[in-house]
Amino acid sequence: MSRSTQVSLALVIFFILLGNISIAVNNNLKPVLYGQFFNGNLNADGSTVTVYPQNAPSDNLTDFVGQNGSMNLSTYWSINLNNLNTNIQNGNIIVVQISNGVSTTTRFYTVNLNDGTVNLSMNYNPLFQDYDNDHSFANVDCNDNNPAINPSATDTCGDGIDQDCSGSDESCPSPAPSSTGGGGGGGGGGGSGGGCTNNWQCTAWSACASNGQQTRSCSNSGTCLGDFGKPAETQSCNYSAPSTQGTSSLSQAEKTESTTSGSSGGASAPSAGNAAPQGVIPPEPAAPTGFAAITGNAISALTSTGGLTAIFLIVLIALILIAAYYYMRKKKKDSEL
Repeated sequence: MSRSTQVSLALVIFFILLGNISIAVNNNLKPVLYGQFFNGNLNADGSTVTVYPQNAPSDNLTDFVGQNGSMNLSTYWSINLNNLNTNIQNGNIIVVQISNGVSTTTRFYTVNLNDGTVNLSMNYNPLFQDYDNDHSFANVDCNDNNPAINPSATDTCGDGIDQDCSGSDESCPSPAPSSTGGGGGGGGGGGSGGGCTNNWQCTAWSACASNGQQTRSCSNSGTCLGDFGKPAETQSCNYSAPSTQGTSSLSQAEKTESTTSGSSGGASAPSAGNAAPQGVIPPEPAAPTGFAAITGNAISALTSTGGLTAIFLIVLIALILIAAYYYMRKKKKDSEL
């Protein structure tokens, strides 16, 4: 076998193995998040978009809304989750926070690796927000990231959750009153018992503590004694460590979509040529494909166990091929002597 044939064969084997490893990495693509962003009817170009895993706030990505951002289009932004260092998987919570230094709004996305591209359009003005698509806007929806909680929902009594945004959990009905009777000699009479009422009142839930628990106090101003029908005074929550960039973390029982604004909150009339109309979606940012997808995922997976293993295998195979080449070359020279 000639030396050129040996080198060619070695290169073919090397690139076949490299391709197989890259394809394996490529099968774990992460979604691309994008959307429009407004302040009422007006564009909010120049606002900063910060995206991070809820359990790793220091691992964040940023973009700008508008023509200075990655999409180079007024009102639009885009974040590729493949660029996170964290190896996010199905079910992980991604926090999307947009701020202009005065107003801030936050939305959550639950990872589904099959999503490809995800439209998460947002707005500073609560009158224009319906992040959970339950047809209740954020100015009346006390949890705009949970479609099961809105003013039209039915409140389940005694579960410690205010599903209908009434301000408190519904109290459960009191037990039916019991009655007793008795008789006495000489045609004596009997007796009867009466019922009682519960009227439980609870304070607001505390902020989510680092142990994943929230607490509150409940008291009964009714006539019943004991704890029958008493609402829960503790519940589990998702604790978010404070962001290293000074952004606020939200607890599960707090209003998970929050908006703070220095303006009056009224809807502003749109001005001509100010922004693309809300709901008009341009071509979606393409999820990475081909060589870009392979290299992008390989880089983003370097900190994972699988990524380190892939790099180690590539280097090991290259060393073996180089050693084999020099061995064959030496053997050929020895045979010619």
